[in-house]
Amino acid sequence: MSLRDRRAITRFDIVAKRKRGSVAVASPADFELRHAGESSGAGLSDEGTVYCADFSARRLFFVICDRRQEVLTSPFLYLAQFEQATQIVSVPFERLQEVVPDVVGQPVIVFSIGRCGSTLLAKLLNAVGTPTVSEPDVFTQIADRKRVPISLVGSGIGRTLIRACAASFNSSVGPRFAVKLRSQCNGIASLIAQSLPEAEFIFMMRERISWARSRFRAFGGEPEALARMFRWGIESFHNLSISGNRPKLVWYQDVVENPLQAVRDLGFEAGGPDSFELVETAMRQDSQQGSRLQRELLPAREMSTDQFQAFEREWQAVRPGDLISRYSLERIG
Repeated sequence: MSLRDRRAITRFDIVAKRKRGSVAVASPADFELRHAGESSGAGLSDEGTVYCADFSARRLFFVICDRRQEVLTSPFLYLAQFEQATQIVSVPFERLQEVVPDVVGQPVIVFSIGRCGSTLLAKLLNAVGTPTVSEPDVFTQIADRKRVPISLVGSGIGRTLIRACAASFNSSVGPRFAVKLRSQCNGIASLIAQSLPEAEFIFMMRERISWARSRFRAFGGEPEALARMFRWGIESFHNLSISGNRPKLVWYQDVVENPLQAVRDLGFEAGGPDSFELVETAMRQDSQQGSRLQRELLPAREMSTDQFQAFEREWQAVRPGDLISRYSLERIG
């Protein structure tokens, strides 16, 4: 492609913000933009953070935030980016390597069944000196088949975007970092593993009854659907395991009971003499503090006896006993 034919890297000012819902997946529609000129893209990986993809235009959006490091270590990256973004830089897919060289370092990718303490784990990893990016939403977009058909992420585009995101974090926080994903990303675990052969993987689980109550409290939902969702989490762990990338397994209860030992068991060493105190501080605080999902902002919603019994009936019907035995997951209950 000649210089004349290259599509421009474009900068926009954000003049208005709107989201479909408090935890909606990041989207180009989140912002009303005003053109602010073309950009060379130089230094963008040091200035911006990857926010979302515009698949129809084949562009990746980087957000510019005043407090970039605070955003990178927030409980939920996609929410902090939305709230603090002042500008967007839009980069054509075909020019991503000009902006973010394909160097991804040694990422650790954290999958989970959701509502199992993975946000707490991310906070603990930050406390012991491993920079951890929590819930970058380009991964979630790729997994969202309702809004992003497989045809739009095919032909290597999914792999290109996954590597561009990882490379941007490598540039931002260093070569050894962790990325904690939303549970929806379990559906593309194999694609992520194929795209990032340099990566290590962690999968976080929780005993099913406390998980169901926590999930219902935060998001509601039909009890039967929750049971099937829990089964899907176990199947996702299996799919990642048989792809040749057996993840390290960590349990919510172990993290709560002995957080420093739990992160050491995962292969993360304390970053210095203050690590114990930093971990203790992290354990005393709501891991989602400062976000829209902190405890005080959640509705006081509890499963009724009838709802819990419906969850249990469906769980007994869909329980993947063969996988539970194969991976010694009896702690699920």
